[in-house]
Amino acid sequence: MFPFVFCLISYSSVLPLSAQLTANNPSSLWGHPSAVFFIPSLIGEKTKLESSLTSFTFLASFKIYGFSFSYNKVAIGMQYIGTKDINEKFYALGFSKKLKDVDFGLSISVNEKDFEDFISREILGTLAFSKSVEDLCFGASFSNNLSMMENSLNFFVILIESFGRTYIDYIFYQNDRTFSLSQEFNVLPLLNLSLGYSKDPDQYFAGLYLKSYIKPAISIRYLQNLGYVITSGIEYTF
Repeated sequence: MFPFVFCLISYSSVLPLSAQLTANNPSSLWGHPSAVFFIPSLIGEKTKLESSLTSFTFLASFKIYGFSFSYNKVAIGMQYIGTKDINEKFYALGFSKKLKDVDFGLSISVNEKDFEDFISREILGTLAFSKSVEDLCFGASFSNNLSMMENSLNFFVILIESFGRTYIDYIFYQNDRTFSLSQEFNVLPLLNLSLGYSKDPDQYFAGLYLKSYIKPAISIRYLQNLGYVITSGIEYTF
């Protein structure tokens, strides 16, 4: 179990997970409180409360519980990953600020690892910027693990179309790279369908969510050589 947790976390370059996350595209969290974990410049002004649950078909005891809250471009987030005996906890606090026509964001995260007799805490800092131009939003985020001196860099583009949105993320993590592409479709007035693909590692994604002030969501992703990951959750806009 101990090596498996490390394998899973390194296998998926985007953790924690969110019910609003599309494929491996952190940019799909635009306006959601869970953006605090990845791209704080995308934290929105609206007051939102989000919770989620992620389960793995290939390891029934392994769960991810998530909670995040945002108010006026300030957000907090918490994630619990693993089991009672072997787990990781993420705590994040961040904000975004508009300067002229560019949004800048900063977040600080604490990652606490508890693996049997091994307990450690790491501090991560994330800086991000994003800019919206008509039907386009683009930007970048840089994260640094202050305890382990590990870095990650994400360049993203969001295309806004009449039928939905396209998310493109290119993530560099140490010597690894992940490319993720997902498409959101407005299939019904209050229902959205999302499809996505991420490369290195290969993942396939499909999700549904309702567009309203109460937004339930469910998604399924297939991880090559491992199996299926199912995420469900709900977001409430005050």
